[in-house]
Amino acid sequence: MSIIFILAALGITFFYTNPTYRGSSGNPDISQKSVKELLEDRIRYTAALEKTREIEEVRNGLLTRYNSITDEQREKLVRMIPDNIDSVRLIIDVNNIAAAYSMSMRDISLTEAPVSTARKDSPAAVISSDVYSYVTLNFSLTGTYSNLISFLADLEKSLRVSDIINLNIGASTREVEGPGGVKNPKVQTPVESKYEMKIGIRTYFLTGK
Repeated sequence: MSIIFILAALGITFFYTNPTYRGSSGNPDISQKSVKELLEDRIRYTAALEKTREIEEVRNGLLTRYNSITDEQREKLVRMIPDNIDSVRLIIDVNNIAAAYSMSMRDISLTEAPVSTARKDSPAAVISSDVYSYVTLNFSLTGTYSNLISFLADLEKSLRVSDIINLNIGASTREVEGPGGVKNPKVQTPVESKYEMKIGIRTYFLTGK
């Protein structure tokens, strides 16, 4: 009888106890999994819950920081990178900058970015192109070189994020003025040369994808 009990105990250990505790059933049904598999699942679920708590803490921190931003600061952020492009507003803003230096935009064209095109020439390229897109504004101006420098400087200071992607300067036109501002080729009072300038600006907006 002792031998029978020993053999029975070994059989139970080998065929039931060991598979139940250490086996790998691969069965998705919890009731069919071994103790080892259940412990492994517990470790994974615990890690997932911990990660969820970390994400929740980060979310709450970002929400607190966002709520601390004033309305004026939020307005500036929206102007910096809006969630859409108002083409009329864009043209008016750029034209107002040009008008400050007695220049006016003409030959205006606005084109949207190709699908899935990344801004590879910018540090912002680390952000997925699914997050943002851009439009390109092309136009012409006539003005002096100093006008152009001042225009570009003001454009750089603008809250709107934009890049100059194209700049072509054509032949200059020089005028002379006589006394009282009357044009007179006999009286050589040169004024600063004016140039035909073609400019391309790329400005960005969030897509919310």
